Amino acid sequence: MKKIFKKITISILVFAGIILILNIPVKTRQGVDGALFIKKLPLYVKTCGFLCRNYQYGALAASITKGIKNDRDKILAIYTWTVENIQPTPKSLPVVDDHIWNIIIRRYGGIDQTADVFTTLAYYAGYEAFFEALCINEDKKLVLSFVRTGNEWHIFDVFNKRPFIAEGDLAIATPYGPTYNEYLKTMDMALFESRIRRPGKQAPLSRAIYEIKEFFKKSG
Repeated sequence: MKKIFKKITISILVFAGIILILNIPVKTRQGVDGALFIKKLPLYVKTCGFLCRNYQYGALAASITKGIKNDRDKILAIYTWTVENIQPTPKSLPVVDDHIWNIIIRRYGGIDQTADVFTTLAYYAGYEAFFEALCINEDKKLVLSFVRTGNEWHIFDVFNKRPFIAEGDLAIATPYGPTYNEYLKTMDMALFESRIRRPGKQAPLSRAIYEIKEFFKKSG
Protein backbone atom coordinates (compact mmCIF):
# COMPACT_ATOMS: atom_id res chain seq x y z
CA MET A 1 0.00 0.00 0.00
CA LYS A 2 2.89 2.36 0.86
CA LYS A 3 4.49 1.70 -2.55
CA ILE A 4 1.25 2.56 -4.34
CA PHE A 5 0.86 5.74 -2.28
CA LYS A 6 4.50 6.67 -3.04
CA LYS A 7 3.99 6.17 -6.78
CA ILE A 8 0.81 8.25 -6.73
CA THR A 9 2.56 11.03 -4.79
CA ILE A 10 5.51 11.06 -7.20
CA SER A 11 3.17 11.09 -10.19
CA ILE A 12 1.24 14.04 -8.76
CA LEU A 13 4.46 15.95 -8.03
CA VAL A 14 5.82 15.28 -11.52
CA PHE A 15 2.53 16.34 -13.10
CA ALA A 16 2.43 19.50 -10.97
CA GLY A 17 6.04 20.25 -11.93
CA ILE A 18 5.25 19.91 -15.61
CA ILE A 19 2.24 22.23 -15.23
CA LEU A 20 4.39 24.81 -13.43
CA ILE A 21 7.10 24.65 -16.11
CA LEU A 22 4.61 24.94 -18.96
CA ASN A 23 3.11 28.02 -17.32
CA ILE A 24 6.42 29.83 -16.89
CA PRO A 25 5.90 33.33 -18.35
CA VAL A 26 7.98 34.04 -21.47
CA LYS A 27 8.15 36.95 -23.87
CA THR A 28 7.20 37.43 -27.50
CA ARG A 29 7.97 40.53 -29.55
CA GLN A 30 6.05 42.39 -32.23
CA GLY A 31 7.05 45.51 -34.13
CA VAL A 32 4.38 47.90 -35.40
CA ASP A 33 5.49 50.90 -37.47
CA GLY A 34 8.92 50.80 -35.85
CA ALA A 35 7.62 50.56 -32.28
CA LEU A 36 8.50 47.39 -30.37
CA PHE A 37 5.84 45.73 -28.21
CA ILE A 38 6.75 42.96 -25.78
CA LYS A 39 4.01 40.64 -24.59
CA LYS A 40 4.11 37.98 -21.89
CA LEU A 41 2.50 34.58 -22.37
CA PRO A 42 2.79 31.09 -20.85
CA LEU A 43 5.56 28.85 -22.18
CA TYR A 44 3.07 26.25 -23.41
CA VAL A 45 1.26 28.85 -25.54
CA LYS A 46 4.51 29.96 -27.17
CA THR A 47 5.59 26.34 -27.71
CA CYS A 48 2.26 25.31 -29.22
CA GLY A 49 2.35 28.32 -31.53
CA PHE A 50 5.90 27.42 -32.64
CA LEU A 51 4.94 23.81 -33.38
CA CYS A 52 1.77 24.88 -35.18
CA ARG A 53 3.69 27.28 -37.43
CA ASN A 54 6.26 24.57 -38.16
CA TYR A 55 3.47 22.30 -39.39
CA GLN A 56 1.86 25.08 -41.44
CA TYR A 57 5.13 25.93 -43.23
CA GLY A 58 5.68 22.30 -44.15
CA ALA A 59 2.11 21.77 -45.30
CA LEU A 60 2.11 24.92 -47.43
CA ALA A 61 5.49 24.14 -49.04
CA ALA A 62 4.30 20.60 -49.82
CA SER A 63 1.06 21.93 -51.30
CA ILE A 64 2.88 24.41 -53.54
CA THR A 65 5.38 21.85 -54.85
CA LYS A 66 3.00 18.89 -55.05
CA GLY A 67 3.64 16.75 -58.12
CA ILE A 68 6.75 18.72 -59.14
CA LYS A 69 9.94 16.62 -59.45
CA ASN A 70 12.55 19.06 -60.74
CA ASP A 71 14.39 21.20 -58.18
CA ARG A 72 14.35 24.31 -60.33
CA ASP A 73 10.62 23.97 -60.99
CA LYS A 74 9.91 23.46 -57.28
CA ILE A 75 11.78 26.62 -56.34
CA LEU A 76 10.13 28.54 -59.17
CA ALA A 77 6.70 27.38 -57.94
CA ILE A 78 7.50 28.71 -54.44
CA TYR A 79 8.78 31.97 -55.92
CA THR A 80 5.64 32.36 -58.06
CA TRP A 81 3.36 31.63 -55.10
CA THR A 82 5.22 34.23 -53.00
CA VAL A 83 5.03 37.08 -55.51
CA GLU A 84 1.38 36.33 -56.26
CA ASN A 85 0.28 36.09 -52.63
CA ILE A 86 2.51 38.45 -50.64
CA GLN A 87 1.85 42.01 -51.78
CA PRO A 88 3.82 45.16 -50.81
CA THR A 89 2.58 46.75 -47.59
CA PRO A 90 -0.23 49.22 -48.46
CA LYS A 91 0.55 52.76 -47.30
CA SER A 92 -2.72 52.86 -45.39
CA LEU A 93 -1.81 49.79 -43.28
CA PRO A 94 0.73 49.46 -40.46
CA VAL A 95 4.13 47.83 -40.98
CA VAL A 96 3.97 44.78 -38.72
CA ASP A 97 7.04 42.71 -37.87
CA ASP A 98 6.37 39.42 -36.10
CA HIS A 99 6.15 35.76 -37.15
CA ILE A 100 6.70 34.74 -40.76
CA TRP A 101 3.43 32.81 -40.74
CA ASN A 102 1.57 36.01 -39.88
CA ILE A 103 2.98 37.62 -43.03
CA ILE A 104 1.50 34.75 -45.02
CA ILE A 105 -1.86 35.19 -43.26
CA ARG A 106 -1.89 38.98 -43.77
CA ARG A 107 -0.84 38.54 -47.42
CA TYR A 108 1.34 41.66 -47.36
CA GLY A 109 4.83 42.57 -46.19
CA GLY A 110 7.90 44.71 -46.69
CA ILE A 111 10.84 43.99 -48.96
CA ASP A 112 12.62 41.82 -46.39
CA GLN A 113 9.42 40.11 -45.25
CA THR A 114 8.66 38.96 -48.79
CA ALA A 115 12.12 37.40 -48.97
CA ASP A 116 11.55 35.88 -45.53
CA VAL A 117 8.44 34.06 -46.74
CA PHE A 118 10.14 32.83 -49.91
CA THR A 119 13.29 31.50 -48.22
CA THR A 120 11.34 29.88 -45.39
CA LEU A 121 9.06 28.00 -47.79
CA ALA A 122 12.10 27.02 -49.87
CA TYR A 123 13.74 25.62 -46.73
CA TYR A 124 10.64 23.60 -45.88
CA ALA A 125 10.64 22.25 -49.41
CA GLY A 126 14.10 20.85 -48.70
CA TYR A 127 16.52 23.56 -49.83
CA GLU A 128 19.12 25.59 -47.99
CA ALA A 129 18.01 29.20 -48.27
CA PHE A 130 18.52 32.65 -46.78
CA PHE A 131 18.18 36.33 -47.64
CA GLU A 132 20.44 39.33 -47.12
CA ALA A 133 19.82 43.09 -47.18
CA LEU A 134 22.58 44.90 -49.09
CA CYS A 135 23.25 48.65 -49.10
CA ILE A 136 25.54 50.96 -51.07
CA ASN A 137 26.40 54.31 -49.50
CA GLU A 138 23.31 54.09 -47.28
CA ASP A 139 21.05 54.17 -50.34
CA LYS A 140 17.91 52.05 -50.54
CA LYS A 141 18.55 48.48 -49.49
CA LEU A 142 18.40 45.65 -51.99
CA VAL A 143 17.21 42.39 -50.48
CA LEU A 144 18.42 39.31 -52.33
CA SER A 145 17.38 35.74 -51.63
CA PHE A 146 19.68 32.76 -52.13
CA VAL A 147 18.56 29.15 -52.60
CA ARG A 148 20.93 26.23 -52.97
CA THR A 149 20.50 23.16 -55.17
CA GLY A 150 23.43 20.77 -55.09
CA ASN A 151 26.56 22.93 -55.11
CA GLU A 152 24.94 25.87 -56.84
CA TRP A 153 23.41 28.96 -55.24
CA HIS A 154 20.59 30.70 -57.13
CA ILE A 155 19.87 34.41 -56.70
CA PHE A 156 16.39 35.95 -56.47
CA ASP A 157 15.16 39.51 -56.17
CA VAL A 158 11.70 38.52 -54.96
CA PHE A 159 10.36 41.99 -54.16
CA ASN A 160 11.27 43.29 -57.63
CA LYS A 161 10.10 40.03 -59.26
CA ARG A 162 13.37 38.82 -60.74
CA PRO A 163 13.83 35.04 -60.32
CA PHE A 164 16.92 32.98 -61.03
CA ILE A 165 19.22 35.92 -61.74
CA ALA A 166 21.90 34.45 -64.02
CA GLU A 167 25.53 35.51 -64.09
CA GLY A 168 24.94 37.52 -67.26
CA ASP A 169 22.12 39.45 -65.57
CA LEU A 170 24.26 40.66 -62.68
CA ALA A 171 25.39 43.65 -64.74
CA ILE A 172 21.78 44.83 -65.06
CA ALA A 173 20.88 47.91 -63.04
CA THR A 174 18.62 47.34 -60.06
CA PRO A 175 15.55 49.55 -59.49
CA TYR A 176 17.77 51.59 -57.14
CA GLY A 177 20.48 52.43 -59.67
CA PRO A 178 23.59 50.30 -58.99
CA THR A 179 23.87 46.89 -60.66
CA TYR A 180 23.35 43.57 -58.91
CA ASN A 181 27.10 43.00 -59.15
CA GLU A 182 27.80 46.23 -57.30
CA TYR A 183 25.49 45.19 -54.49
CA LEU A 184 26.93 41.67 -54.34
CA LYS A 185 30.44 43.09 -53.88
CA THR A 186 29.31 44.45 -50.51
CA MET A 187 28.22 41.01 -49.33
CA ASP A 188 30.15 38.91 -46.84
CA MET A 189 30.92 35.64 -48.65
CA ALA A 190 31.11 33.84 -45.30
CA LEU A 191 27.30 33.91 -45.34
CA PHE A 192 27.38 31.03 -47.82
CA GLU A 193 29.14 28.74 -45.35
CA SER A 194 27.02 25.98 -43.84
CA ARG A 195 25.09 27.10 -40.76
CA ILE A 196 21.64 27.13 -39.19
CA ARG A 197 19.96 30.09 -40.87
CA ARG A 198 16.75 31.97 -40.08
CA PRO A 199 14.47 29.56 -42.03
CA GLY A 200 15.97 26.64 -40.14
CA LYS A 201 15.23 28.29 -36.82
CA GLN A 202 11.53 27.83 -37.57
CA ALA A 203 11.93 24.02 -37.32
CA PRO A 204 12.07 22.32 -33.87
CA LEU A 205 15.22 20.20 -34.30
CA SER A 206 17.32 22.89 -36.00
CA ARG A 207 16.10 25.46 -33.46
CA ALA A 208 17.05 23.20 -30.57
CA ILE A 209 20.55 22.64 -32.01
CA TYR A 210 20.96 26.37 -32.58
CA GLU A 211 19.86 27.28 -29.04
CA ILE A 212 22.19 24.67 -27.49
CA LYS A 213 25.15 26.00 -29.50
CA GLU A 214 24.30 29.57 -28.51
CA PHE A 215 24.06 28.54 -24.85
CA PHE A 216 27.54 27.00 -24.86
CA LYS A 217 28.96 30.01 -26.73
CA LYS A 218 27.65 32.38 -24.07
CA SER A 219 28.65 30.17 -21.15
CA GLY A 220 32.08 29.36 -22.63
